[in-house]
Amino acid sequence: MAAPNVTVTVEPSNVGSILVSELAPLSASHIGQAQLSLRFDVTNNEGTAVHLSTVALQFPGSSIPGVSIPADLLVAASGWGEWHFAPANNIILPWPGPSEVTSLLTFDGYSTPITINAPLQAHVSPVADGAYVFPFNSGSLSAGEYFSGRSGTHGAAGGGVQLFAYDIGVVAIDDDSGNWSDLHPNTNGSKNEHYRIWGKPIYAMADGTVVAFADQYPANPNPPADLSPPNPVEGNHYYIQHGDELVLYAHLQLGTLPSSLKQVGATVAVGDYLGLVGNSGNSTAPHIHLHSIKGTQPWQGPLRPLPLRMAGTIAQVEATDAPMTPPWVDLAGRGLPSEPALIWPGVLPYNWKGTFGQYVAIDPLALILSNAVYVKLTLPDPPPLEVLRPRLAQAMRSMSPAERRRTLARIDGWNGWLVSLAREIRNIADAIDRGEGGELSPPTER
Repeated sequence: MAAPNVTVTVEPSNVGSILVSELAPLSASHIGQAQLSLRFDVTNNEGTAVHLSTVALQFPGSSIPGVSIPADLLVAASGWGEWHFAPANNIILPWPGPSEVTSLLTFDGYSTPITINAPLQAHVSPVADGAYVFPFNSGSLSAGEYFSGRSGTHGAAGGGVQLFAYDIGVVAIDDDSGNWSDLHPNTNGSKNEHYRIWGKPIYAMADGTVVAFADQYPANPNPPADLSPPNPVEGNHYYIQHGDELVLYAHLQLGTLPSSLKQVGATVAVGDYLGLVGNSGNSTAPHIHLHSIKGTQPWQGPLRPLPLRMAGTIAQVEATDAPMTPPWVDLAGRGLPSEPALIWPGVLPYNWKGTFGQYVAIDPLALILSNAVYVKLTLPDPPPLEVLRPRLAQAMRSMSPAERRRTLARIDGWNGWLVSLAREIRNIADAIDRGEGGELSPPTER
């Protein structure tokens, strides 16, 4: 039997193109990526029910292999239904990647699938510069801490609207295990305050308007066991309208939402303080949940990617324990990487890792220069030590003895690197003065 008489629409889409979330690469040495996550709405024009059994995807003109996903959607006669990806179905593509995708929907008893061809396009949000400002400041991080998150693993929920969602936490290297941990030292995660993200201030990611909010729910008292209450799932939260997209900021701490924003229609400016990260609602540990839909009512609209800017990232596996790491990647209107990633808001630090996270104490140039100028090594005089001393003292007091020892060892290593850097700058300057300009001879000792 030929294909059934059904009407199928695909989301996320824009003017006939299917939207992907362009992702930041895992590091500057990796290729770009994109997350493809889909929802299919099926209207049955037949006089009998139809059953969707398989969704297959192909990428014409590309070497990327197709996929076939089992589906189970029964749509009554003259009825409507929707089927969406589960997180395991998300497809991480190289990007720039295939120019189009073909979706083939097979229904039981019908020999011909419904076929939909559409171009692929990276999503651009309807806010300033086409992307949302990362909603945290680096100033709230303690020594050695980084914000953390990733793309492509969040549960679908709500008709697939959370497939592009982020759960943002904070991590640091655990001195005992040497692994990344979201807990403070010598804690076990049985209390909310054990988590590094607990109590961090969160800020609006774009100009907008409050559509809905809540600020009356207690924190889950014993993460991850208790959900008090399990509904509403958002806990204390905002829904803020940013252009034609509605963004959820969920799981805030009770009583930390400013009174000026606890009214429908309140105006929000990018960077406005929204509250403190908590563990309210359907949340098994402190974190902030963010997701976006195209619409004006919570849960009522198609899913949308959530591109970010004004922050840098690097995959945790790329952030080695050596004194220097590969360069941070500017998010620059892209989603978080597809693997667990570190995130640094605002001006990117120089490529120094380590548990000593107060970059301006080690390298004040990160605070002074723009990224572009900083990378070019146009180095001004740093501020005098008396300006840095209080910041240094605060940072050192916040460290464990092991962290202080590690910091001093790394500073010693950094001093050697600076000597090598100075020698290289002299060699390059001499070569340019000799008129060589482009290809430079190997450095010589001085």
